[in-house]
Amino acid sequence: MEPSGPLPGEGQSPDPADGLEVKTSELVGRSPGRLAWIRFKRDKVGILCAFTVLGFIVIALAAPLISKLYGKDPYQLYGQDRGLLNSYGTPLKPNGGIDGDFWFGLEPHLGRDVFTLLIYGIRTSLLIALAVTVVAVIIGVLVGLVQGYMGGRTDYFLGRFSDLMLSFPQQLFFIAFTPVIVALFVSPTDDEPTYVRVVALILVQLILGWMTIGRLIRAQVLSLREREFIEAARLSGASGWRIIRKELLPNIWSTVLVQSTLLLPVNVTAEAGLSYLGVGVHNPTPDWGLLYGPTAACSSGGASGGGSGSDSGKKATVTNFGVGTKADSTGPAPAVDGAKNGGTAYSLDQAGFDYLDPGQQYVSDQLSVQLLYNRSLTGYKIDPKTGKTIIVGDLATDSGTPSDGSKTWTYTLKDGVKFEDGTPITTKDIKYGIERLFADYETQGPQYVQKWLYGPDYRKQYTGPYDGKEIPNEKISTPDDKTIVFHFLAPHADTPYAMAMPNISPVPKAKDDKQKYNNHPVSSGPYKIESYQPGKSLTFVRNTNWDPKTDPIRNAYPDKWQFQLGIAEPGLTNRLSADTGTDKFAINMSGSADPSKMQTLTSDPQYKGRTVNEYQPYVEVFNLNTKRIKDPKVRQALAYAFPMTQVQQAFGGGAQGDLGTTLLSPTVAGWKKFDPFGKLAKPMGDPEKSLQLLKDAGVTTPYKISLAYANTPRWDTVTLTIQKALEKAGFKVERKAIDPTSYYTVVGKVDTPYDMYRTGWGADWPNGSTVVPPTLDGRNLQDGTNNYSFLNDPKVNSEIDRINQITDLPQQAAAWEQLSEYVLQTDTSQIPFIFDKYFNLYGSGLGGVTYNQVYGTINPNSIFVKQ
Repeated sequence: MEPSGPLPGEGQSPDPADGLEVKTSELVGRSPGRLAWIRFKRDKVGILCAFTVLGFIVIALAAPLISKLYGKDPYQLYGQDRGLLNSYGTPLKPNGGIDGDFWFGLEPHLGRDVFTLLIYGIRTSLLIALAVTVVAVIIGVLVGLVQGYMGGRTDYFLGRFSDLMLSFPQQLFFIAFTPVIVALFVSPTDDEPTYVRVVALILVQLILGWMTIGRLIRAQVLSLREREFIEAARLSGASGWRIIRKELLPNIWSTVLVQSTLLLPVNVTAEAGLSYLGVGVHNPTPDWGLLYGPTAACSSGGASGGGSGSDSGKKATVTNFGVGTKADSTGPAPAVDGAKNGGTAYSLDQAGFDYLDPGQQYVSDQLSVQLLYNRSLTGYKIDPKTGKTIIVGDLATDSGTPSDGSKTWTYTLKDGVKFEDGTPITTKDIKYGIERLFADYETQGPQYVQKWLYGPDYRKQYTGPYDGKEIPNEKISTPDDKTIVFHFLAPHADTPYAMAMPNISPVPKAKDDKQKYNNHPVSSGPYKIESYQPGKSLTFVRNTNWDPKTDPIRNAYPDKWQFQLGIAEPGLTNRLSADTGTDKFAINMSGSADPSKMQTLTSDPQYKGRTVNEYQPYVEVFNLNTKRIKDPKVRQALAYAFPMTQVQQAFGGGAQGDLGTTLLSPTVAGWKKFDPFGKLAKPMGDPEKSLQLLKDAGVTTPYKISLAYANTPRWDTVTLTIQKALEKAGFKVERKAIDPTSYYTVVGKVDTPYDMYRTGWGADWPNGSTVVPPTLDGRNLQDGTNNYSFLNDPKVNSEIDRINQITDLPQQAAAWEQLSEYVLQTDTSQIPFIFDKYFNLYGSGLGGVTYNQVYGTINPNSIFVKQ
């Protein structure tokens, strides 16, 4: 509120009646700016706010001096270097690591000092926000003055352009166009200087940042230009520029100042938001937006017994795999202790199911759900007590009979297997289900059997059954309703595993309506679909025509399964941990718990009895581009220097992944420990050995490499950790962020300009045949290859051909293991670093919860609802 009396010196003169001498003096005029300044000085709140802003600016300018006096800098990874983080990447000490050395604690995962990150972050955020505010105000004021004073067509066209710019959604525009503007300055293959990103952020916010103040100034000028003092200036012959500069501009300063003070915090928030979302400045540049994510993950305080090792949570087991006998293939499935039929089981899922058609199912969530309603020729029988997993006949009487050197495989169907309508399942239904895999719309499922029958270009030789043609008998024959015979082009000892894929299953020809079949697949398993709302819910009820005596795999204890779809994290994990209502009978069959909840779930004893922590079939590796890093010694130097423990911390801790030292996952039959670079002995890296190898290679140090990564907060953190470690071991690392939507396309090009980049690969079944040939065969080098390191070793190529001819499955598995060890130790085209693990909890009302390591998901076959 303004003071009710006059300002000092305004309108006050002595009264003669008071006996005081009256002195006449010339009245002193004050400009609007002067009056505003006088009023501002009397506004204590305004002065406090001004000093607060100035204080932030002073801190920003003095950040290097403060940092020097404090003895820390915002770039060193104190937590990782000094062992101050636990296996989850959070500070070991309570309250986020706050103590006398680290006043504001440590940043989770990287372990940088939070205090110096804050004061240096002020520099980044304020610099960008101030630049945007100043330039936006200048543009807005000029446009508003011209519009308001000139009027007419000038006002109309500028007004319509302003309206057009206001129609764009700001945040979406910022996110979409920041990478575009960056690309105008820097080629995707070149290193991106920090100033380019800063300039891009200023420009993208500036484009949509001037219109509001422009419209306000226009409205005020429209009012002022009709006032008497403006008219007097016109009559005195003043030019338009003089009127704007001397008459209008001084009278709008209050509006300009108010709008400027409002714009500044808005722009600070916008800049921080863009950095948090991954399109602003990147690590290691300190920024308030980059601080928010990891700091929020640490809001619960320090560790509570997590330790700093890699064994947090339950210890995953290495499953014993094998091929079952005909007796093992006989139903019913072994009973689970304490299990009874009845009740409803629930599955909470973060996403929906893209495909229910078994022919299109390939990813883990689909693999787990199809077990409820789909039966293949073979399947995995899991011992609920020991976890031992064997391949047995599912619809078939056994795992298959080979002949002709494993080129020919014969299967016989069991008696009593039926579809949900009671129709008997015949081998013609199996053959038809395979024939439709050749149709042009069947693009997402496995392609092993199709390629084994016809070769890589199988669709050029057969296009599916819809034109009335069948696969000829010399490829697949069905001599009777019980027998089906496959004739492959080459030996395939692992055929029993391929026949367990969901697409090797029966489809009744009369019920096949092509793409529409995806919404109502006909059941051959213990359950059938009662209702389905894509993205919302999926309900299964019992299939009364399923005979448990024919099924050695599925117990099917619940009467009903209800899937609730589209539940966002961390809400999903919170519901499972709360264990209330129907969530007591719920599970997430394929997704791991939210990373932000991982430490609590693994350290709190109340969750110990209802958690699952097991290996998935995936190995995380960093590929070394052998077309660019040609010397194996340099690649081995990278392997020695690689900081496995630090990456595991940045990755989310031991519950989400064990330190991985082999190219094959522990879920592959015949897996054994192998650590040629001593990573388990020195998991933080061995820079001395790395430097020695670089010296032996005769290369100039620091050796320059480019490290590409998907532009997400997780991989930004992981690659910054790697960069810091490699730079201590004789390398100069240039990180390059790639749009996550095109990441695999970019790194999969044979002329990709990057030296090192992460990929993951999982075995489709427990045999190295689904890992080694697709990822290491040098004859598979074209854009889109899965051989991301572009390795082309003639010895490896010939060994792949030799091993494929082995007909004894255990012998073949051992040969794949040996070849993978040779590649890792000799060629070193990949650096394995994490064996992925599933970690989640389930409701206390469920029993019989077992795990399928082949799929990397919960095994729904043995689950029961406690009565």
